Amino acid sequence: MITIKYAKDLTAKYMSHLDMQRLLMRAIKRAGFIPKYSMGHNPHPILKMSPPIPLSIVSIAEYFSIEIEHENALGLAEKLNLFLPPGVRCLKAWKTARMPRITRYADATTYSVENLSRIDIKKITDFLQTPRGATLDDISKNIIDAIRKVGESYLIVSLPTGRQNVRIDKFLDAVNVTLGVDLNLMDVKKTNLELLAGNYIDADLYLSEMQDGLRYE
Repeated sequence: MITIKYAKDLTAKYMSHLDMQRLLMRAIKRAGFIPKYSMGHNPHPILKMSPPIPLSIVSIAEYFSIEIEHENALGLAEKLNLFLPPGVRCLKAWKTARMPRITRYADATTYSVENLSRIDIKKITDFLQTPRGATLDDISKNIIDAIRKVGESYLIVSLPTGRQNVRIDKFLDAVNVTLGVDLNLMDVKKTNLELLAGNYIDADLYLSEMQDGLRYE
């Protein structure tokens, strides 16, 4: 089983989750690799992807797992980059004995909201310093919990993923309405995926531990 971390930007950020899945499968076949198929009346390639994100978001933390004949993690990642379009590139690869449960264990997604020099960051910092209590409604408390860091022109935001999923576009809508600012989805980049597998860990660390035999599924 091979898991690859990849990035998407440029026009690729407008591709849907299903379109990206089709693109990856075509690139894998064009690179000369033979995917393994499921059994049954409707066999399909054994391919698993990390949770989908809204269109127009740049990401440097997307993952997919594929089972192929004669697996070679490094070779697959390098060859795929030769057949992927501009805007999609493989960053890292891991070879594991079993299918990583990235989608099942996905617990939080981290985003960087950048290019915010046009808005008043002080509104956000003042809001985050507001004492918690009855004066804050549920939406306001959720906003405070989600924002991890504020810079001169950026925010670091961590949102729940999985069953308690909070979409980044809905979060930005809530911030804009609550604070009277104008955060734009076009300025968002997905930077990290955190997993809950006994403890909160980065997806890269989880995959490395599986590859080294330190984590068993």
